[in-house]
Amino acid sequence: MARSVISMTATVSPGSDPGYLINQVGKGGEHYYLKAIEQAGEPAGIWLGDGANDLGLTGEVDHALMSDMYSKFTDPRLHEDVRASLSAIAVEPGSDEYKAQVAAIYDAARLGRRPMDYTKSTEERVAAALEELGPDATPEQCRAAELKVRQNAPAARSYYDVTFSVPKSYSLLHAGFQVEAARLRDAGDLEGAAAAAAKADAVWESVMEGVQAGLEFLQEEAGYARDGRHGAKDAEGTPTGRQVDAHRWTVASFRQHTSRDNDPQLHIHNAIWNRVEVTSTDEVTGETRSKWLAIDGQEIYRHTKAAGHLFEKTADEALYRRLQLRTAMRPDGMAREVLGVPEDLRDKFSGRRRTITKRTAELAAAWEDRNGRPPSPHELAKMAQWANLNERKNKTQAIPREQLLARWEADMVAETRESLAGVPALAERASAELEQLERRRAELESGLEFDPEAVVRHAVETVQEQKSAWRRADLVVEITKQLPDCLGGLERHQVKALVNELADTALQSGGDAGVVRLTAANLVPLPQELTREDGLSVYGRHGARRYATEAHLEREGRLIAKATELGAPAVARAAIDEVVAVAGLNEGQEKALRGILGSGRRMEVVAAPAGTGKSRLAGAVHDVWTREVGPVLGLTVSQRAARVLAEEGVRNSANIAKFLTTNRRLESGLPVLESDREAHQLRPGQLVMVDEASMAEQGQLDEIRRYADRVGAKVMYVGDSAQLGAVGAGGMFAHLSDELPNVHRLDAVMRFSHEWEKEASLQLRDGKREALAAYEDRGRLRGGTCEEMVAAAYQSWLSDHVSGKNALLIAETNAQADELAARARADLVRLGLVAEDGIELQKRGLTVGVGDMIQLRDNNRSLTSASGERFATNRDVVKVLGVTERGVTVAYDDGDTLQLPLDYVRSHVDLAYAGTVHSAQGRTVDTCHTLVEGAGTREAFYVAMTRGRDSNTAYVATDTPGLPVEERPDKLAVLTQTLDNSSIEKSATQAQREELEWSRSLAKHAFELEDLSTEAAELRFGRVLHEQLGPERYRELRDSEAYSSLVRLGRSAEAEGHDAIDLMRDVIGQGRLEDAKDLGKVLHWRLEQRIDAAERHQVRTDERRVREAVEVQERTVTDLMGELSTLPVADADREQAEAEAVSHTRAGDPADAQRAAEATADQARQQAALDQAMAMQLGAEVLHGAQESQERARIAEERHAAAEERADWRTRTAGIEGPKGEYARALAEIAEEKRLELGRELAAAEELPQWARDTLGPVPDDPAWQQRWIERAGTVMAYREAHEYDSERDPIGPRPGRGAVDVRQDWDRAYRALGEPDDRMELVGASDATLRQAIERYERETAWAPPHVAGQLREASESLADAERESLQKYIAAMEAETDDRRREMAEAAQAYEALATTLAEDVEKLEQVHTARTAWHEHTEDVRQRAQEAQRQLELRSPEPEYLERREDTQEATLESGAPVFQSEAERLREAHERAHEAGHLLTGEELTEAVRTAGRAAEILADREQVRQMEEAERARRDEPEVRRAPAVEISGREVEM
Repeated sequence: MARSVISMTATVSPGSDPGYLINQVGKGGEHYYLKAIEQAGEPAGIWLGDGANDLGLTGEVDHALMSDMYSKFTDPRLHEDVRASLSAIAVEPGSDEYKAQVAAIYDAARLGRRPMDYTKSTEERVAAALEELGPDATPEQCRAAELKVRQNAPAARSYYDVTFSVPKSYSLLHAGFQVEAARLRDAGDLEGAAAAAAKADAVWESVMEGVQAGLEFLQEEAGYARDGRHGAKDAEGTPTGRQVDAHRWTVASFRQHTSRDNDPQLHIHNAIWNRVEVTSTDEVTGETRSKWLAIDGQEIYRHTKAAGHLFEKTADEALYRRLQLRTAMRPDGMAREVLGVPEDLRDKFSGRRRTITKRTAELAAAWEDRNGRPPSPHELAKMAQWANLNERKNKTQAIPREQLLARWEADMVAETRESLAGVPALAERASAELEQLERRRAELESGLEFDPEAVVRHAVETVQEQKSAWRRADLVVEITKQLPDCLGGLERHQVKALVNELADTALQSGGDAGVVRLTAANLVPLPQELTREDGLSVYGRHGARRYATEAHLEREGRLIAKATELGAPAVARAAIDEVVAVAGLNEGQEKALRGILGSGRRMEVVAAPAGTGKSRLAGAVHDVWTREVGPVLGLTVSQRAARVLAEEGVRNSANIAKFLTTNRRLESGLPVLESDREAHQLRPGQLVMVDEASMAEQGQLDEIRRYADRVGAKVMYVGDSAQLGAVGAGGMFAHLSDELPNVHRLDAVMRFSHEWEKEASLQLRDGKREALAAYEDRGRLRGGTCEEMVAAAYQSWLSDHVSGKNALLIAETNAQADELAARARADLVRLGLVAEDGIELQKRGLTVGVGDMIQLRDNNRSLTSASGERFATNRDVVKVLGVTERGVTVAYDDGDTLQLPLDYVRSHVDLAYAGTVHSAQGRTVDTCHTLVEGAGTREAFYVAMTRGRDSNTAYVATDTPGLPVEERPDKLAVLTQTLDNSSIEKSATQAQREELEWSRSLAKHAFELEDLSTEAAELRFGRVLHEQLGPERYRELRDSEAYSSLVRLGRSAEAEGHDAIDLMRDVIGQGRLEDAKDLGKVLHWRLEQRIDAAERHQVRTDERRVREAVEVQERTVTDLMGELSTLPVADADREQAEAEAVSHTRAGDPADAQRAAEATADQARQQAALDQAMAMQLGAEVLHGAQESQERARIAEERHAAAEERADWRTRTAGIEGPKGEYARALAEIAEEKRLELGRELAAAEELPQWARDTLGPVPDDPAWQQRWIERAGTVMAYREAHEYDSERDPIGPRPGRGAVDVRQDWDRAYRALGEPDDRMELVGASDATLRQAIERYERETAWAPPHVAGQLREASESLADAERESLQKYIAAMEAETDDRRREMAEAAQAYEALATTLAEDVEKLEQVHTARTAWHEHTEDVRQRAQEAQRQLELRSPEPEYLERREDTQEATLESGAPVFQSEAERLREAHERAHEAGHLLTGEELTEAVRTAGRAAEILADREQVRQMEEAERARRDEPEVRRAPAVEISGREVEM
């Protein structure tokens, strides 16, 4: 089970192992959910949901039945039959035959597809992927295959656990009633005890009514399933697909009374079975068929928060209806609590830290009793660690309810001298007082009387403040929060109806709420067959529509309009030149400086990724503007960031909140301090520099802009949208930085010591998965269990910290940071670097003493430093110099000191040894160590991995409670999910535009066309299969899991020009299908063989055609030579014949003249034939070769034309029937027009992207050639957009597999469009000699290849980090050793690790050189390598067809004996080249490593030479393409030459 995603009062966690639900969590423990009432007082699970009723599931949950359902998707109606069949198996249990029979029994009873099998570990799956590649794969190809496996996390989901949890006051109220019942029962008042128990039950019943409401809401709003394959990502980056109605869920619900710490905590786990029944019509037979599909989990995640708030509101109404108890919204607005239950009482039963602290104290006391001395700081730290890990556990103690109540009561009385039994009375009294007050004030005569318009208005305003673009589910959350605390005890259906009515009212077009739908309508009207019950397209997500208010869009429009408006002061060029000469700026910084200072625009936007030097730029801008124009004001989101900005040169800096507060008061005429007026009131010509603008809310940016406009000030927004964003509605900085033409971009990363990390960090920023490979190759990504990773990250940080490096340790949560900080302090005390005694922090279990690094957590302007330049600022990191009874003295890095009083230290100070990523943004350190537990967001990970100059390492926990070891994801899979999960918020304007673009996107159209084409193919092939197989075998085939693959294979055959219908008839006609265990797999295997045979047959046919053409040429030449040999030789001289003809003409004898002319012509023909024959004799072989080339070119051209015709979407959709066909053909017309439109847009671009420059060349001037260029470019662009390929260098990437039919067809079309240059020419029409030349060229490139050392580099880098870590641990052990021998042993071990670290550091440096050169070589030779491999494939296809072994029909796996190709020499040579250039796994040491470095140097020289030649050729082409400038002729006027 994955870690939970918290959403207020509800969480959702996907699960794959029902054992987590029904098996014992620990030895001797209770069942987590399904524990018996008599064992621990928890009620049994119950079945809920419409689907449960359909399946006959009612009442309590049966363990065995649920286990089969949730692990094997067994039909519960067949449960007894399954158990009986299992009991009847007669073979030896555990044998292969036994396992096969068990599998067959479960397969027969399964609903839907077989659950994914993840019993293989990641390493086993990697091994299988490498084996599939074959022996000729390069190390890079092996590495790519390995990364693909590791990045793909197992995703078996048998259920979704939606957990509803009530506020703490509910749990205490329930416990209070139960304690009261027990007290009355003990006193003999059975009637009173029964009444109190009934009230406790009423609390549970209220909660369960809320659960029903929440689940019903989810069934309605999230009840959808994905039918078919996933498609491209939509405007929000979510994969698309066909989504169908699936509202009848099956839910196993479990009520729980306690938290994992056995505190009172009522919560309900609802395991939603990931199977739901949908019905459809088989168009082949006309039958209605049911399918069991998986639920679309994204909809559950999207709606769980709203369901949680509806659950809470319904429970509140039920509580009032049953017990007349009221709830009220907490001041923080997070939840409603039962009135009268004190906050301190709620907090008492909510803490985990107190448990750890108490347990540590108990261990320390036991240690002192046993050893006669108190534990040392090291021993105490270990105890705290053990307590922390031991307390972080699953529920394993089955404590009866009576014992828990007694424990809670005893703790309550001991700490407060009050009883839990008094809690209900407090609640009843508070509710009664509120009711009386409301009646007196006549504010609520009826619980249903409230202002719906006000609720809607406030809800829309609130949700708009939180998000720039929002959904209906977000609005539902706010409506439930804006409703009155009490509606008079409405029933759950009334609460749901009210909330839905208010949400629909708010979203009405043209309504009073002023809401605008951002999601665009479909370009082509949808036929009824492609719409769901909600009226939306089956290709759109139900809850995906986004909205914003008109007012919000108008505010965004104002900001965008101001971004290009002129009218601000500009600095003279000479003044800018003067600064540039001495500022030491790089090219990007200088360009930005000149643009900012000299543009005259009222607004500037600077996009600065991490480490690109925005601080230096900000300082330079400040200095010039201050000197030449006027004052500069720096604004940031936090006061600490403001002081950092001041230290960077922007001396007058403040946080945005303070600035806005001051200006609002000035605007309203309210008094302000003179110092605030002087600092924050804007002046004409002033520059307002907003740093980290991406973290500012949109309203703040607009308000700053408004104040600046009022006085004529200039605004400069600086930030990075790829880092942490705003808390409220944001996205405007991302909009401005992405779309404005005048954005100043800093793209030269300077922070990192290693060159590779500069590029890798930018790839990480963009979410490119290949960035992970770069970090992995340097040992920067570590993976293991949570405990292992915490230890590794901490010890690595400690090693760096002790060695004097400025190191940063980033934790997932504040609680984890506290735990690591406590551990760090204990170790620093051990090392004598920090005093043991100090000041205890309130409720934290932490101590602050002399030598500690601490972080301030509150702004206090009254606490000023000794210099007077600072005050106590949130997130400042300082060192403790002294501790007194009154407080502490701390020092900043520059020596400035500050006195902190005792109250401030106890309440507003943290140990600074670890923190969350939010405290790390903006910091730059030497090394950074980041803990990663579960998939986070790309932006948070990017921030964490860009803090350190020298190294940034992630420690990824891959274990999860309840998840088997083999199903644990690889660290790369966790990080891949992180990179895919972007939290960058888009502005509403940008969202609206992207939604419009998506409605016109080829990615959208291509998926819909693919789906419709596949559906049509199912009908087309299905009719043939039904005809050939008969109704029963057809149904069997249709229900096979291989059927969809069979259909795709048939479509693939059609895409390649084969007649798939004939091929299918052929494979069925082979017979022997009676005993097939899986008819779909057998037919799929047979069809694959027939397609391969057809392809070979086509190649041989083409070769025969070429030979015949050459033979015809040979016969023609031979016949002509024979004919010429029989002709008489002319004896008369040609000139004499011509003279005679002339004389006859002059003599007036026309007949003689005619005969003479004919004789002359005949002699000329004979002479020409003789000349041709002689030429043929001399060059017959040349002519035959030309004939071969011409015929091959003709064949290639024919193939090209036929493939182009098939690839046109209008051709692909021609056979789709009915309204769906009309819709598809309309889309096809749009798609083809969009292809040409993309080509025209690329041709009109100011600068072509690199891939276009390299492959298409410049746009021709000639109209005809330009149109051809546009068509080619449009085809490539169409592929890139349709299939979301965005490489900057490679136009289309590698060829997709055969199963991706339409993607492959589009790729082939794009490849043909790129095929005009010689090096891109298709090899189908190439001669054998040309193919061999391609192989030989690659062989020459392998001669200078550096060795592949990525694996060794990774291992050496990891070993280096381990050695440094172990060296410190041995050093600490030596310090604490109790004997000289032990001290000496540890000291020697520490020295050995230090020596090893030195050696490894040298090896890593050398390996990095080799790896860099190898990477450059591999990229440079990629096209040559692919061409050689394709050439080898073509040579093998031209060889005689191998004999295939017929597949045995009673097996599931295909066995194929490959025939030996005729061109074995080429195959061997290519393999030898591979082995020479791609040897992997051999560890280089000593002289081998030195030689590898030399090889890398030679490779670098060759690459540099080739790059120089390429640049020279490019410059020469550019020179030739330049129009020739012709001088006009000069004429002489008054003795002077003048050009005309």
